[in-house]
Amino acid sequence: MGHTQSLFEETIGIILDPSTIKLLSEPHTQEAPDSLIDKTALRFKDFLQRNIERTDFHLLRRNTFRRIIRELQWSKRPFNLPFYHLVRENYNDFDRVYDWLCDEYSKSVFDWFVKIHLGGLFLGGMAPVLFPLIVKDTVISERAPVTIKRGLFRDQYTVNGNRLGCPVHIIKEVFLNREYAYRDILKPLTGDIVVEGGGFFGETALWFSEAVGPTGHVWSFEPEKHNYRVLTRNMSVNRLTNVTPVLKGLWESEGQVGFQYSTSSSRVVESDPVTTVPMTTLDAFVNQRGLERVDFIKLDIEGSERQALRGMQNTIRRFHPKLAICVYHLYDDIVVIPKFVKELYPGYEIYLDHFSDGLCETVMFFQP
Repeated sequence: MGHTQSLFEETIGIILDPSTIKLLSEPHTQEAPDSLIDKTALRFKDFLQRNIERTDFHLLRRNTFRRIIRELQWSKRPFNLPFYHLVRENYNDFDRVYDWLCDEYSKSVFDWFVKIHLGGLFLGGMAPVLFPLIVKDTVISERAPVTIKRGLFRDQYTVNGNRLGCPVHIIKEVFLNREYAYRDILKPLTGDIVVEGGGFFGETALWFSEAVGPTGHVWSFEPEKHNYRVLTRNMSVNRLTNVTPVLKGLWESEGQVGFQYSTSSSRVVESDPVTTVPMTTLDAFVNQRGLERVDFIKLDIEGSERQALRGMQNTIRRFHPKLAICVYHLYDDIVVIPKFVKELYPGYEIYLDHFSDGLCETVMFFQP
């Protein structure tokens, strides 16, 4: 029996174990307030709640609101059922990816990824109770200090002295969690030429800009006009000369494609598009710009990663760049993407990491 089949049977066994049902059915009690101040505050909150509800509003504790959002994330996710069938019918494909991973930490992330999505099918938002999220043991030897200061207005921050208009949770993922670097093994270096698919508001472009320095350059592709305007403004206000925003998306061909805007998760859609956006291939862009090298490619483009990869096959074969590619958008990304990249250049070493306390931000790294 291979690793993935054992993992599958172990996970389903845990889910169906009677002790699991008991664990998940235990009531979550809350201590009653015992002080006079606490009791008075609770009465006032109840009074305030009753009056506010007359206007069709409802007060929620921040933690309660966050829990509801997490539950919605699980209930809306069409990922888990096809993932269950994919694992069950393709043990060998999963085993191949597992064997490709180059260290034990990456393999532990792989195991967690499989468990949490199998668990999500049966348990929904309770899956992390049985399969806790990854606890990092990462030690980074030369980690630069990061300072984040809140500005006067909403979503305005100063990051390492640079002004950045962007939601703070995204800033933390990029600058504190180093979402597009794998330990000290794979990261952008001074002088690197970086291509990023999915520029959003420029938070990763700023991080790459700091990493590559004045001798490097960052090409940031963002096809959505609003995001592109914010990206351009964030780069210009900090006078970054080593970042070039590009008002196009990375795709398998050049032209216009249907697009749906949704803040940080805008994506290409085949049916009912809100608008169309311009696309190009990285291979065509490299030829048009006469780029003599590409050292690092980052892709976080909401399920279009494999189309973008098909449009950069010559670039990968020619330059063997470092790659940081999100593998959580589509249910089969975690097996399809590494297979495709390995066919382009078999010499890649592969690593895997996860950078959030939810289901998003699982990134696969390819080190030439």
